[in-house]
Amino acid sequence: FIMSHLLRTMMGAAGVSSPPVTVTWVAKGRYYSTSSSTITYSSKNLGTASPDRVIVVGYGAPSTSISGLNVSAVTVGGTSLTHHAVHAEGSDSSISGLWAGSVPSGTSGDIVITLSSSITRVGIGVWAMTGSSVTSHDSMTSTVSPGTGTIDCPEGGAIIGIKTVSKTGDQTFTWAGIDWNFAHKHQTALHDTGGSKAFDTAQSGLTVSCTSTIGGNHTSTAVASFGKA
Repeated sequence: FIMSHLLRTMMGAAGVSSPPVTVTWVAKGRYYSTSSSTITYSSKNLGTASPDRVIVVGYGAPSTSISGLNVSAVTVGGTSLTHHAVHAEGSDSSISGLWAGSVPSGTSGDIVITLSSSITRVGIGVWAMTGSSVTSHDSMTSTVSPGTGTIDCPEGGAIIGIKTVSKTGDQTFTWAGIDWNFAHKHQTALHDTGGSKAFDTAQSGLTVSCTSTIGGNHTSTAVASFGKA
């Protein structure tokens, strides 16, 4: 009894550390069609359902030519994401950003984004996290090519980034600081790419960048970090 009491006391004093964040890229989507302010990506993979699952949706729309364009809302399987973690607007109103929210149920679902103005093209990347706070810890943006900046991430946290760029030709993207997850092309000149990484140790002023083989003048990069719940 005395031993058990001492053990419980020691554990209570030390505290029980929450598990680290896991982050998994689960889907991508692209829209290149008639002009619309509400765009649906049907039946996208959401990964494994979990009571503590946080879904992050990144968006990228290159060369929109609409000043002040923003994504005002995102729903995943009918659930509204609640945290607009980061938004960046580059030259020719190329935009990128990340929304996050708790989505505990469902392994697939429609993702609907609502924009402040109608556009003809926008791509998305989708990540599933567990053990994460819904609210971002830090963020960085870049509106020049290559997209680069510094960001902090707490111990056991994760970083997610998305980039959009306009440049005719095939692009090969390389992320540094986080791992490459995906890239896709809307048409001959419009591209999106995303990356992510979980960190066991705290990161202070970590440089995150995304370079491409042929560059591009109209670009936007948005990155956010998330700590443990």
